Amino acid sequence: MAGITTTEAVKRKTLLLQQQARDAGERAERPLRKWRRKAAREQAEAASLNHRVQLVEELDCAQERLAAALKMLEEAEKAPYPFPTTHRMDHVSLILW
Repeated sequence: MAGITTTEAVKRKTLLLQQQARDAGERAERPLRKWRRKAAREQAEAASLNHRVQLVEELDCAQERLAAALKMLEEAEKAPYPFPTTHRMDHVSLILW
């Protein structure tokens, strides 16, 4: 009977040690999980900021193109019309037909 008690004591001790090992593993994982969540949030924020930078750059480019187009339009408005005034409508009708 003493053998069974010793065997049961060893089994219980083994189960206790296994549970303690699992608990220790979980405690060790908590900071890692927290760090991973933080890293994921920071990556998402970085991606969002990169996207905003790209949009600002695209806006700058569009504004430059708009300024160039407006300048060309102003210059075209100041330039003399290439056809005599009496033929303006004839020219327009030729384009339409």
